[in-house]
Amino acid sequence: MNTPAVKVGLISNPLSQRNKKRRGKLNDIVSSHADILYEPLEEIAALAEILKKFSAREVGLIVLDGGDGTVQAALTELLNGNAYDTPPLLCVLPSGMTNLIAGDVSGKGTPEMGFSRVIERARNESFDQWIVERHVIRVQYAPDLSPIYGMFFGMGAVTRAIEQCRRVIHPLRIEGPGAVGLTLAGLLIRRSIRGNRDDTVFRGDNITLQFNDGKAIPIHNLLVLISTLKRLALGTRPFWGEGNGGLQVTSIAYPPTRFWRSLFPLLYGKERRNLDSEIYLSQRTDHLAITMNSPFTLDGEMFQPSPDIPVRLEAAGPVRFIRW
Repeated sequence: MNTPAVKVGLISNPLSQRNKKRRGKLNDIVSSHADILYEPLEEIAALAEILKKFSAREVGLIVLDGGDGTVQAALTELLNGNAYDTPPLLCVLPSGMTNLIAGDVSGKGTPEMGFSRVIERARNESFDQWIVERHVIRVQYAPDLSPIYGMFFGMGAVTRAIEQCRRVIHPLRIEGPGAVGLTLAGLLIRRSIRGNRDDTVFRGDNITLQFNDGKAIPIHNLLVLISTLKRLALGTRPFWGEGNGGLQVTSIAYPPTRFWRSLFPLLYGKERRNLDSEIYLSQRTDHLAITMNSPFTLDGEMFQPSPDIPVRLEAAGPVRFIRW
């Protein structure tokens, strides 16, 4: 058996949605590679000690077998410097419900296929050709708490749509892009029936946005999207702002004018989009502060900020991922 060019460690979350259906399948691969360190993640609180153990054993490639929440928790531990001085190379297997991060930085196929491929690539000292880099969002939402890190931030209609998806679509055992597509279709159908009337998802929130310590902009807002990923669910590209910042930011005021005419260019338009700039705002930045009185999501996990304390977001990293 060849010795890997980099030591591999696997963290598998057995509670992630897809892992519940295929318990033990990765174990067969691990059992045939005695040089791979394997740790089941029975609870997120155990992640810190697992990463410290991997660091002590000089693991240079961590394979995360879980959903977006597992990746978010790992990024938070790693970028807060609790285990590694510099984050190691990461690989993400799509074992969760939505797998937004894996859809951008991983590959196509089953988690078993991905794990097998990455083991082979870890044995090749010239595997740099499969490495991609992404910035990470640093979120400070409470002064007495450590920052959290992730790759997709949303608020307003975004969090309400996620909650509706979990309440209505996920019980039907529909997951991934199918769940996202059905949720979006249902919301759009309801929007076409109700028009501009407020409902449980389509309504406004009063917020302020402050880019790069500039002037605070008050907005009656439908949603805010922030991401460092190049590809979102269903292949959407809801970012078109110019600049060199590591964070892609899009905000939509409420009520959105010319909603139906703007929908396709909003989601799938090119660099220049013929959208009302008073309603549809998109730009890149390295720093952003949002004052709000509503929850936000970071990679599918929900957080409640204080209405009096701005949520501060910064571009961190970049972090390296290996494709498979």
